[in-house]
Amino acid sequence: MVFKFIDTVINDLNINLEVLTKDTNLYTSLLFQHKGNFIAEATRFGNNEDCTDKFNAFFTLAKSKNSSLALTPEYSCPWTSIEWILENEERLPNQSKLWAICCESITPQEIGTFKQNHEDENTLVHFDETALNNGGTGVLLDPLCYIFKAERNGITILIVPMFSKI
Repeated sequence: MVFKFIDTVINDLNINLEVLTKDTNLYTSLLFQHKGNFIAEATRFGNNEDCTDKFNAFFTLAKSKNSSLALTPEYSCPWTSIEWILENEERLPNQSKLWAICCESITPQEIGTFKQNHEDENTLVHFDETALNNGGTGVLLDPLCYIFKAERNGITILIVPMFSKI
């Protein structure tokens, strides 16, 4: 995996996130470590039971507390919760806030469909497409999904970069 600064991958971004500001101001963070059983299958690795409501409640709390940083652990967040966040602007993190969400596994085809379904003039979904070059072996991706707002050409847009190891 090659690490790159997001503003070198996506041009013309002005990013101002509290947790990345070099100052002495305090910021708040909210971490969610849920309890549950995981399942490993050929097409999915994640929660054995549907945890969508628990995660939706966590993101509602992060929004209401205006948390500067919200975090979830690897393979934990259901994609239904990511969809839930993105379907309503009122659920998105506020300006200068960062949500770093480790999601349940996803296939290369599913992540491409996710991008098609959610990217528009107000939302930029980005992922390193080299992760899709797995030779058709059906490898599951292990994505870390960031959600934050940035400015591009003076207009506030939602940025949803996803990074994955294979």
